[in-house]
Amino acid sequence: MKKEYHLTITRKDRIYLVIFVTALLGWELVKLVLPSPNVKAEESMTNSIAQQDSTSIERPASVNVEKNPQLSIQEDEERHSIPKTPVSITTASVNELVAIGFSKKVAFNIQKYISVGGQIKDEKSLKRIYGIDTNSLSDILPFIIFPATEFKDSSSLKSTEKKEFTYSILDLNVATAGDLDKLPGIGQVLADRIIKFRNSLGGFVSVDQLRDCYGIAPETLEKIKPRLNTNQPPQQFSINTIDPKTFSHPYLPKKIMWMIPNYIKNHGPITNEEELRMVFPPDTNWCEKLLPYIRF
Repeated sequence: MKKEYHLTITRKDRIYLVIFVTALLGWELVKLVLPSPNVKAEESMTNSIAQQDSTSIERPASVNVEKNPQLSIQEDEERHSIPKTPVSITTASVNELVAIGFSKKVAFNIQKYISVGGQIKDEKSLKRIYGIDTNSLSDILPFIIFPATEFKDSSSLKSTEKKEFTYSILDLNVATAGDLDKLPGIGQVLADRIIKFRNSLGGFVSVDQLRDCYGIAPETLEKIKPRLNTNQPPQQFSINTIDPKTFSHPYLPKKIMWMIPNYIKNHGPITNEEELRMVFPPDTNWCEKLLPYIRF
């Protein structure tokens, strides 16, 4: 029969175990009664921080600024920020317009409007520009100089008026692009466009025909009309010999142009204004502008 072994502790081992447990419990009690060195270190650190805070309160503002560099940068920017300078709306660059508060897109739109002959005389005309924010415009208006306020001195106004009367009268049918470029509100682009429109017409019958030229604002036309005339007569074309495939005229609609040969084929040549109106009786408005250019 096999022997069974059981885990047993001797009397000596039990005494050692009791002594160890008693010592361990005693050490825990000692730690509870006596202050820990870490606690002292924490208390001393807390005291030093409190002293630093009290001294920082007594330091001048310059010391606090060093601890907050971002705050100092903002203060410097506010101190050294350049005030907005009023600019003339008619001559300001894109950067100058942006500097007084306009967005870059609106600044480009303003310059584009002026370049095609548009005039900005006051707040009302400025609001016509595409993209203008009327809510923020009130903050920008104090920094805008409109043309009506550019010349406050009466003597300068008189001298300007005298200069306007010294301009010579141009014949619109013989003027060059360089001559037209010198007119107020007409730049090189508009001057070239007027010459191209004149060539397609065969010449101008009236200065008011510039209304039909794309890009010329009504204000600009009223300004330059006293300086223009149409002494040279326009070129005429024979209404009975036009070829719809090759001929074109701004005042002759394409639809009517194809009807004219058919009318001539059925009724014979057109000899007067009344017969011309019979080409398309429902609408004869096109005849009014075209008649000065027709030779029967």
